[in-house]
Amino acid sequence: ATANSGYAFDGWYKGETLLGAVEGGETLSAALATANLNKTEAGNYADTTYTAKFAKDDNGDGVPDKYQVAVTFKVENGSWNDKTAEDITVYVNLYKDGKFAEDGSGNLTTEQIPAVGNEPAEGYKAGTWDTTPDTTTAISEAKTYTYTYAVDDSQTYTVTYTAGEGGSVSPASESDQVLSNTEIKGATATANSGYAFDGWYKGETL
Repeated sequence: ATANSGYAFDGWYKGETLLGAVEGGETLSAALATANLNKTEAGNYADTTYTAKFAKDDNGDGVPDKYQVAVTFKVENGSWNDKTAEDITVYVNLYKDGKFAEDGSGNLTTEQIPAVGNEPAEGYKAGTWDTTPDTTTAISEAKTYTYTYAVDDSQTYTVTYTAGEGGSVSPASESDQVLSNTEIKGATATANSGYAFDGWYKGETL
């Protein structure tokens, strides 16, 4: 049996009865076909119809979609270790009693779990998963895992206030976390006797 594009083999059936496992069963063996032939009351072989069934396979991995669930990985405030940041979707095959089953369950593989933690965005550091993905937890429905890099309080910026000749400023500086949206407090300039305030400058720019 050969599936068309967009479909995957779903088994050989006699009526509504699946004759063999879906996996690797595209060829109906002579032994299996013979063993399931209809027979007359006299015990002779009779006309028999076997049907190769196919099911949608939108992700093109050769497994019917109905025997899989999608698992999506998301990353916030940074990237995966390969420096990409797009959502990653993988598919877990569902099994029951060793066979594909719509009401079965499956597990992630090590290769399906993206490496993360080394590529925080500026102002962030290694974080945590909302739920840590592993290869032992049974999965039976679509699921999303999100890794979020944490704010790194050690990454700060400093604003320095200096006074030219003839006055003083207070405070001399202030610092905040680089991601903070809080407005800086600013400083107050005080002229010495015989001087007047001439403006705040950034470099040579008033």
